[in-house]
Order: sequence, then structure tokens, then C-alpha cells
Amino acid sequence: MQLAPTIVPEPLQRCIVFEFYSDCTQAPVIIEEVMEFGSLFDFPGYASNVLLKIPPGEYVCATARDPLHTL
Repeated sequence: MQLAPTIVPEPLQRCIVFEFYSDCTQAPVIIEEVMEFGSLFDFPGYASNVLLKIPPGEYVCATARDPLHTL
């Protein structure tokens, strides 16, 4: 995962909201995950080793956003 633009050079925790759409008419599956960006082995603004538990299904679209900083 990458935050763009990078907000600060040191580690930063953000709650990221993922939405998985099975089609254009159904409500999405929503997963909220707190992630740490810029930790010891990551570049500033990057998060590695991200693991999401996504319910089984067929999805045609996915979005990821930081609701505190997304317009």
C-alpha cells in the first residue's frame, strides 16, 4: 500500500477503508484496516506485509481510501 502524497517521513498509522463490489447495483463488502505506513523496513508513505481477510466471492471492482483525508 502507498499513501500519496507522503504525509510525514516517520511512521504513521491510518485507518484504510476497502470496498469490494460484486456488481454495480449491490452494496459493497466493506473492510476497515488500521495500517502502519513508513515503519522500520518501509519507505515513507508505504506499508508492506498488508493482510486483508476478504470474504469469498467474485468482485469486479475494489477501492481503498483514507476517509480522514479523502475528498
